[in-house]
Formats: sequence, structure tokens, C-alpha cells
Amino acid sequence: MIFGHTKKISAIIPVYNVENYLEECLNSIRKQTFKDIEVICIDDGSTDGSLEILYKFASMDSRFVVYSMNHSGVGAARNKGLDCASGEYVQFLDADDYFEPFMFEQMYDRAQDTNADIVVCSAKRMQSKNIEMEKSKYWPVNLELAPIDIPFCWRDYPDNIFTLFAPEPWSSLYKKELLIKNNLRFSDLASSNGATLGLLARILANRILILDREFINYRYQREGSITKRLGLKFINAVIARKALYDYLIHHGLYHLLQDAFMRAMTQTIQWIASIANNEDYEWFIAKFKEIMGDEWVLFKVDLYKRNIKLEHIESFVGNKKVMCWGASNFLKRILDEGCEKDSNILGIIDKNIKMHGKMFSDKKIFAPESLFEIKPDAILCTVANNSMSAYMDIKKYLEVNHPQIELLPNIFEYFSVTRR
Repeated sequence: MIFGHTKKISAIIPVYNVENYLEECLNSIRKQTFKDIEVICIDDGSTDGSLEILYKFASMDSRFVVYSMNHSGVGAARNKGLDCASGEYVQFLDADDYFEPFMFEQMYDRAQDTNADIVVCSAKRMQSKNIEMEKSKYWPVNLELAPIDIPFCWRDYPDNIFTLFAPEPWSSLYKKELLIKNNLRFSDLASSNGATLGLLARILANRILILDREFINYRYQREGSITKRLGLKFINAVIARKALYDYLIHHGLYHLLQDAFMRAMTQTIQWIASIANNEDYEWFIAKFKEIMGDEWVLFKVDLYKRNIKLEHIESFVGNKKVMCWGASNFLKRILDEGCEKDSNILGIIDKNIKMHGKMFSDKKIFAPESLFEIKPDAILCTVANNSMSAYMDIKKYLEVNHPQIELLPNIFEYFSVTRR
């Protein structure tokens, strides 16, 4: 490192027991086409061979700097990295991911071209053995809502600013001055520790730029990852958003961003409801009430949408022969818990080709093209996460391809099932 030279980008990487993935991560950074970087690696008390790997890379490349600390959590490691960073921009990368070689170059160039405080990229979700999962329209960039390659600020999207892209910090290149000036720090949560920072940064930034470019290969729920500890993850996600709520109230911004906050929390509840089992979800509701205090009632309807039962669907559908659209955990729970299987549900439509032909409870999963042969009376949307966006997608598809098939009202908007 040249003394006195400020690097253009500081890549900050917290490291904790990831020896099986670390070399691929660091090699992908070494091979970046953009060279004016420093790579700040914070070993958070690893007990495997991670620290030795870090030292090996530091000996090969002077841009790699290694700091070691007692195990304090990823939030503390990221904060230490930020304190040590000299770059004009910073990006907080995960040590189990790997990156396309032109990531820094293209993100930095677009930041310079637009004078952006934040540049956001997209990511590929990778399973074990680097097998790519199906691309999502909603994560980490919500392609239904987000302006692509057009600079904006929160005032341009006051109703959706918190749901345009994921709050996790690893997909964002931040102007360091934005974080330092506003004292934005990571929390000590085991997961979602960067969510509050990521959400606050977007209302403090003057210019944000989103790129629909998959520069990051994100390992989805790898073995040992903290994101697999779902109960803790559920609660931490709510705590992070409650901190956002408190900030908005304290700074007199809530009346301007209430709808955006409600959408962010509702989306979080929908995500949790779609993957938690019944016991975990009941526990989550109790913890949600504890964290949110009196404000929990704002989300009462969303919290209890899971109370929809097969009997509700039967009365909703009536005598119509329907296909459910969306092989969601929500639907599987309803079908599994139903005392009597409903013959009016002919099957399930799902766009994921890996699901086609499989059985979901006692219902078979079909491709959308099967509607030409099955010819149901109506479609029932059962995509629980981002249900309104999914509903509108289904509506557009039917209008173009099957105008004779009725789309029933969105069941999640129709029912306000509140047991309490």
C-alpha cells in the first residue's frame, strides 16, 4: 500500500470459520479488473484455518490487510473494518460469497458518473456445489418497483423506498462519507445486523443507483450459516425494523414514510409466515408483540393471515373448479391440515420448472402452459410472500394468455382472519 494514497474502494470482509469458502472469495477479489482497492479482512476469532488463509493472501498481495479480534460478531467486525477503511467508497462483503471480476469497476464507474452515494447491484443465489438457483424478481432487487440505472432519492419513492432492494449491506457500494457523517454503524445482532444501517442509509443518501447486474454469487443457506437459525433470524429482522421505526419517529419523518415502513414490516411478516412452522410462528407472534409494544396492532391482519384454513378456501371458491397458483409453504400447510381434501382444487400452477410434476400434499404441480389443457374455471393466488405483486403478475398473464379464466380476489387481501 502506497503511504498517503487514499484507495478508491475499501472492501471490508468479516471472517469467521469459513475456510471451505474463503479462498474462492478472496481469489475473486484479487482478480477484480478494478485494482485501486484495499481489502480489509477482519478475522472474528476463527477457530478453523481461516486466519492462516488470510495471512497467505496478505503475503501475496499488499492490498490485503488482516486484523484479528476476539469473537464479537459480524456487526462488530464490520464496524472495525469501517474504522480502518481509507477508501472513498466501502463495500461490506461476505466471506462465503464470490464475485464477478468486473464488479468493482462497473459499480465504481457508475458511482462516479452519477455522483451516487449508494450503488446497488443484484446477486445470483447459489446452492451447494455452486449450482445457480432460479432468479427472483423481488430479491435482492425488486424488479417490479425499482428504477434501474436511474439515480433517485427517497423523495422520489416515499411509499416504497424500504422495499426497492434488500437492506443487507453486501450488495451496496457506499460513499464512506455518507456512513461516517451520519454515524451509521452495524448492530450487534447475530443476523440482520446491517439491516437498520441499510434502511437508514437510503433515506440519508442524496442519490441512489440500482443496477440489474448480478455481480455477487450469494451462497444461500450454506451449512453452518447463521441465516439457517430461523427463529433468531425472524426476531432480529423485526428488531432491525423496529430500530428504523424509532429513528423515523425521533427525527419527525414517520408521517412522510409511514406507508414505506408499513410495507417493509408487512413484507417481513409475509416472509416469516411463508416458511415458519405453526409452533415457531406462534412463538414469533408473541415475540413480535413484545418487541413492537402497542404498535403491534398495526400489523394484526398481516400476522393472522396464516389463520386461513381449508374451510375458508372452500367457501371462497364455492363450486368453481380452480387451480392454485403458487406452491408455497402457506398452501402446503393448508392442504396438509385439511381434514377433507377439496376436489374443487384441481392442482397447483408454479413457474419453477423444478417443481413440475411433483406432488404437493395430494395435489400435482403443473407449469402455467398446462392451463390450456386443464381449463379451470378460476385461479386462486396462493403466493404468500409479495402476494400483491404476484397477484398482479398472474392477472397480466391471464389477461394475455387465458382471458376466459377468472382470477379470484387476492385471498390475502380478502380475509382478515384474526383469532385474537
